[in-house]
Amino acid sequence: MMRAHWAATAAWIAMSSGLALGADDRYGAGAPVQPLQQPSAESRYGGQPPRANPAGQPSANVLTRDQPPAPMAGGQPPATAPAAALQPPPSMYGQSPGPRTNVAATSNGPASPPANNGGGPQTTDLGPTKLMGEMMIPPSESQLTGVSISLAEAVRTARTKDARSLRIDAYWDLCSSVADYYLGLREQKELGKLRQGVAPGNAAIRDAEQLMASRLDTSLKAAVASQLRLADLMGRPDKPLPSDPPFCGRYATRYQQIFGGRSSNEAAQLDRLIPLRSAELETAAAAVGRAEQWTLRVARQDSNSADGILQAMQLMALNRRAFVQIAKDYNRRIARYAELASPEGVAPETLISMLIETPEGPGRTSVAGRDPAPSLGQPAFRSPLVGPATGGLR
Repeated sequence: MMRAHWAATAAWIAMSSGLALGADDRYGAGAPVQPLQQPSAESRYGGQPPRANPAGQPSANVLTRDQPPAPMAGGQPPATAPAAALQPPPSMYGQSPGPRTNVAATSNGPASPPANNGGGPQTTDLGPTKLMGEMMIPPSESQLTGVSISLAEAVRTARTKDARSLRIDAYWDLCSSVADYYLGLREQKELGKLRQGVAPGNAAIRDAEQLMASRLDTSLKAAVASQLRLADLMGRPDKPLPSDPPFCGRYATRYQQIFGGRSSNEAAQLDRLIPLRSAELETAAAAVGRAEQWTLRVARQDSNSADGILQAMQLMALNRRAFVQIAKDYNRRIARYAELASPEGVAPETLISMLIETPEGPGRTSVAGRDPAPSLGQPAFRSPLVGPATGGLR
């Protein structure tokens, strides 16, 4: 009866999340339990922030026919979002990390809540940008070593457009693999904390710990393989670690301005797809928050069982991995669109500013007649056609 209750509950939450929880086949419906992580006092997802390049914002500018696509400037949360959304509730894992290189248009902005000293998870409601940035913070237990590099560094020495595209794809693949490994480490720690409410020697908990140890070993090997792929493409002997999280804000494709005089079926399809992926990413971030809230409720129940806790943790892990995989695909689609939109011989710096926030410039102008909004850590495009822009991370 208890198993049937939890199965029905998990199914309802899965449907309400609007996500295909099997976004990564490795975490499909038949995957082993993947528990939720225990909070730490260092950040929502523990560990120390990676090196952040000094970053302002790319510029926003008045649309012209030749203007490249870019992360949307002055982006605001949807009109239906409550004003309180700009101030997230206390972080589930303690203090938030410091500034990061990539801050998206719909970011809720950094927050610095007090550390969680209650010994259990707290509910959270983070936007996609902040959620992704914190997932990319390495836990102290990480065995993944390497040299931190930005996306710009990864593509700077590429001699051809195809070589740049391969490196960008490898960079986002590395981000996904690293996030998977980091999440596994945090979830291992979470299980160790949350099992304290279950009778010692519980077989289900013991099996979950064994499966998690095996999965961690696999995810570490996958992350190293992704490091070696990017290192090989860059022709460097050391292993890279990404300092730029995937872009998770809204993106201005500017299809009519760029492709109005020429035909590109693929670009037209990407123009339709990219905003849908962006909306899906926001939905996925919200689903992570709902799954965390549900896990908190289950863990606080006096009658909680090992099966109930593990099923809630599995739902949390599936939602987290779905979010990471959607972000990976979103950035790949943006990269392909930017490749189609950019002319031959485009400078690496210009290409990167079409993908993520870059540390350029001193001025801002409006986009499509819209005045730029006050800085909320939002990216704005730095155009070679109009003066560079400023902005800053708050």
